Amino acid sequence: TKTQNQKLVIGTHTSNKENDYLIIAKARIPTQEYTSDVKDKSEPNSANNNRFEIETRINHTNEINKARINPKKTNIIATKTTSGEVYLFNYHKHPPKPTDNICKPDHKLVGHSKEGYALNWSNLKENYLISGADDNKVKNLLYFYIYFLSDFIWDTAKSDAVINPVRTINYHQSVVGDVNWSNHQENLFASCSDDK
Repeated sequence: TKTQNQKLVIGTHTSNKENDYLIIAKARIPTQEYTSDVKDKSEPNSANNNRFEIETRINHTNEINKARINPKKTNIIATKTTSGEVYLFNYHKHPPKPTDNICKPDHKLVGHSKEGYALNWSNLKENYLISGADDNKVKNLLYFYIYFLSDFIWDTAKSDAVINPVRTINYHQSVVGDVNWSNHQENLFASCSDDK
């Protein structure tokens, strides 16, 4: 059976009983009809084995509410934390398995005061990240500097370890549930909220 490899980004949510991780995995997916999930026991090293493989496991502080890959630089991953911060990881800089239990993001994007789930990279403006949270703010993150909630926009191209938003938009009166950059106009995004 012909297959193709797909990368997966997985964030754990362990309820503080075990360590949380940002996981980069590889899945081998059939490209044509596949009728059996039974491994061929006569061929222990056949293509049916290891259809899912963890490539990199990176320590993360608490649960990951959302993880998003930068579409222009696929080695850069942004994660939403339960503390309100957004972490940026260049997973090529991290070993396949952690050597300790310490979370070491390459950058921390600050500005939100509460956790959230809204996070989106721009497909048109390189390194622009927007974030929303339960603090009713949306932040634009310019790949190293845009912000979340209250419209935080970060420009993540900056080399500072801690990055403040380029812009904060305080429009919503309730939780910002999701944000999304337009795929047609580089300065346009949509946000949704529990506003009444």
